[in-house]
Amino acid sequence: MKKSISLVLVLLLALSVFTGCGDKKNTNDSGEKETNQAQETSNVTDQQEENKFLCSEKPITLSIFQFLHNPYKDDYAAFKKAAEMTNVSLKGVVSQSSSKNKEAFNLMVVSGEMADIVTWDRAKIQELALDGAFAELDDLIEEHAPNIKAFFEEHPEIKKHATASDGKIYHIPYVPDGDAAEAWFIRQDWLDKLGLEQPKTIDELHDVLLAFKNQDPNGNNKKDEIPYFIRNDKRGNLADLALLWGAHSQNTNIWYVEDGVVKYGPYEKEFKDAYANLAKWYEEGLIDKEIYTRGKTARDYALKENLGGMTHDWFGSTSSYNDKITNIEGFNFIPFAPPANIKGEVKERSIRNKLHWSGWAISSSNKYPVETIKYFDFFFTEEGRRLINYGIEGDTYTMQDGKPILTDKVLKAEEGAVQALRNYGCQLATGFHQDFNYEKQWMNPVAYKGVELYTKNNYFMEQFPGGLPYTPDEKRRFAELSVAIETLMDETVQKWVLGGEDVESGYESYIKALESFGVKELIEIQQTAYDRYIGK
Repeated sequence: MKKSISLVLVLLLALSVFTGCGDKKNTNDSGEKETNQAQETSNVTDQQEENKFLCSEKPITLSIFQFLHNPYKDDYAAFKKAAEMTNVSLKGVVSQSSSKNKEAFNLMVVSGEMADIVTWDRAKIQELALDGAFAELDDLIEEHAPNIKAFFEEHPEIKKHATASDGKIYHIPYVPDGDAAEAWFIRQDWLDKLGLEQPKTIDELHDVLLAFKNQDPNGNNKKDEIPYFIRNDKRGNLADLALLWGAHSQNTNIWYVEDGVVKYGPYEKEFKDAYANLAKWYEEGLIDKEIYTRGKTARDYALKENLGGMTHDWFGSTSSYNDKITNIEGFNFIPFAPPANIKGEVKERSIRNKLHWSGWAISSSNKYPVETIKYFDFFFTEEGRRLINYGIEGDTYTMQDGKPILTDKVLKAEEGAVQALRNYGCQLATGFHQDFNYEKQWMNPVAYKGVELYTKNNYFMEQFPGGLPYTPDEKRRFAELSVAIETLMDETVQKWVLGGEDVESGYESYIKALESFGVKELIEIQQTAYDRYIGK
C-alpha cells in the first residue's frame, strides 16, 4: 500500500512539473512562443527531409556486380552519398584488376553466388530470370516503387522493353535521354572554296563528292582527297549511304516494319539498288579506297591529314576536331541536314535509343528485395536522378536558376567530362533515367548547333525495337541463323562494292543463298517476337 501511494505521488508530481512547464511557456511573450514553435517545426521538417529517402530502418550493405565500363568501385562518391540518404551501401564483387567483363559475369553465374544486385545485358538477365536467377519485380514495383511505377506509366514503350517473354519484369533499365546521336558532317571550308552548297539530294551529293575528288579543295596540287570516309564498321558503314536508296543494311536498322510486317533489309530489292549505285560511286573514287581496311583510324587520318571531305559519325566526338585541328587554316567540319533519299524524305537513321540493352536486377538470393527496389526507386526521384547524373552539389555541379550546372572540375577535366563524372560513379549504365542536359553542357558549340538542327526538324527515322522478348528457344535459334546470314551479307556487300562481282548478275544467287541459310525462318522468329512485343 505504501509503495502504491508513493507511486501515485511521484506521478502527480511529474504531471505537475509537466503542466508547470507548459504554463511557464504560456506566460512567455508571444514572440518567444512563436520562435520556439517555428524551431520545433523546422527541426521536424529537416528530419522528415533527411529521412524521406530511407530504404531501410537500419544500415544495410548489398553486393553488386557492375562491370560495363569498369568494375564497381566501393568509393564512388555518388553512391556513398546515396548510402547516406537511403541507408543502403553497395559493395562490388569484381576485382579492380579484372579486364574482361563477360568472363567475370560468366564466372559469377557458374559459381552460383550471384551478387544481390546485377547490372548487365537485359536479354541475359531475362534469360537467366526464366531459370529463377532473378526476382520478379512487378509486385515489388507496385507496392514499393512509386517513382518507377509512374515512370513506366509515362513511358509505356520502356515498360514493354523491360518486360520478358513471360510477361514479367526482371530488371530496371538504363534509359538514355535526348534524341540526336550521329549526323552527316562535311568540310564547309571546302564547299566555300569551291563555291558549292551543302548537298540536299542524292544527285547533289554525288556532284559534291566528285568536286572534292577532282578540284583539289585541300590545295596541295594532288588528287589525294578522300571524298567520303567512315570508320568502325565491318561493312564500311556504307549503310548510311545505302539508306538514301532505301536499303536497310546496318545493325541498328537492318530490321524495320511496314504495315505491321517485319522486314529484313538485306532480303529486300532496295538492297540491290543501293549497292549497285554504291559500287559505281566506289569505282568513281568518291568513296575511300580503303573503306574496308582503314578501320577506327579512318577519321583521325582523313581529317588530320586534310584529306577527308565528308562522313557520318557521332556529334560530340566528330565536331571536336574543330578544336583539335589548328594547323589547317579555316578548317570547318560541321553537321548538315541529311540529303533527301530517293523518295524525297529527309531522314536520319541514328537516334539515341531510349530502349537500351542494360539495366540492373535483383538476384533471387538477395535477402532484402523490398529495400533494394526502394533503392532502385530512389534514383527515379528528382534528387536521386540529379545525383546519378551530375554527382555532388558544390563539387561537380552547382544549382543555378533551379538547374544543375557542371563545374570546371568536370568540364575542364583532363580525362574529359564524361569520364570525370564516371569517376564519381555517375553516368554508369545502371537503372536510371539520363538527363541529356548534362551532355549539352560539355558539347562543342558545333555539335550543339547540329543537335539543335536535327532535333528541331525531327529528322529521325522510326526505330525498330531492340531486344525483343524472345523465348529461350527463339533466342538460341535466332543467334544460330544470324551468324551465317550476316556473314554472307558482309562478304557479298564487300564483293559488290569492290567490284569482285557484278551486283545485277550476282543478286539472284545471293538471294538463294540467304534462303538456304534460313532467312525466312529468321524473319518468322522476328515477326513472332515483334507481335509479342506489341501485344498482338
